[in-house]
Amino acid sequence: MSSGLPECATDRAVLGPREAAVDRGLRRLAGGLAIAGGAVLCGLVALVVVSVLGRELSDLAWLQGTGLGRWLGPVNGDFELVELGVAVAVFSFLPHCHITRRNVAVEVFTWSASPGRLAWLRLAGDGIYAVLAGLLAWQVLLGAVDLHRFGETTMVLAIPVWWAYPPAVAGLGLLVAVTLWTAWLGVRGLAAGCPGD
Repeated sequence: MSSGLPECATDRAVLGPREAAVDRGLRRLAGGLAIAGGAVLCGLVALVVVSVLGRELSDLAWLQGTGLGRWLGPVNGDFELVELGVAVAVFSFLPHCHITRRNVAVEVFTWSASPGRLAWLRLAGDGIYAVLAGLLAWQVLLGAVDLHRFGETTMVLAIPVWWAYPPAVAGLGLLVAVTLWTAWLGVRGLAAGCPGD
């Protein structure tokens, strides 16, 4: 079945060698950042499990009299670590989700649109997303500077709050690069008559 479109499965079909290298590099960076975010999230899950088990075991009367009783209990500041870690993890997943086109999409109004119209909508979405990610990165960076200047720390562990912000800014910065790149791929694909994936 022919749709009347050129034979190109994706907008990457029109890339030259340099552009293909940039695409591979951005995909590797986004994938590596997502893996790092996943590791942070797994560490947080382990922390919560240890904290909950410690809390439950510390309530057992027969352990109170043993030497183990004084070592059991919740992890101090677990909620602070989870709060900071989840923020880092979320921002680390966004670039990978976008470059692999795995973001959540509502297709109620576009399910019957032509590939060309979808390509234009995707291009507009990439542009809007790039602007919003850039604004968010800028505001998070300003927030980090303010938190560093005022020396704000968490209540229990006294961890400087600004420590969570540089990884978030890095994730958002990569997201800006990825959205600009996917927008460029969309422009190239439309110019070559390849409406995209």
